[in-house]
Amino acid sequence: MTYCFQIICSLVCIVRFFATLQMKRVLFFLLVFCSFAFSENVWAVHLPVKAAILYNMTNGKILFQQNPTMRIPPASLTKVMTLCIALDDVKKGKISLKKKVTISKLAANTKGSSMHLKRGERVSFSKLLVGTAVASGNDAATAVAQAVQPNLKKFVALMTEV
Repeated sequence: MTYCFQIICSLVCIVRFFATLQMKRVLFFLLVFCSFAFSENVWAVHLPVKAAILYNMTNGKILFQQNPTMRIPPASLTKVMTLCIALDDVKKGKISLKKKVTISKLAANTKGSSMHLKRGERVSFSKLLVGTAVASGNDAATAVAQAVQPNLKKFVALMTEV
């Protein structure tokens, strides 16, 4: 792999010094060809994360996956998306910040960082938003999602529409 890297670096240097556009195109093609030709497997990548998936929404193909079925607590991006959808619904008047939300068993038992919600407890929607944003509470994010859309599969579908 080091040999391949040296060849690619050399080609990059050569491309910079050639004046004609046609020659630069030829050398660029060689650069791209060498980067693929000398690598054993272009997609043989291991990311320093527990799980990942790269999905082409246009054709439905999974381009990359690493432990795709591993269950992990929601990441911060998921919480941010949850907040965006929830605040959008507040702005549209679909839900009030004062609304009292009854905490479900699912929300109370959500693993990871927590606001320490209890099943059956009634919490204002605004406090759940703060718990999601400030405490990074997975339980609060789940309760927010359920308040916006009780069917979590439909809520997840909302995230892909944003």
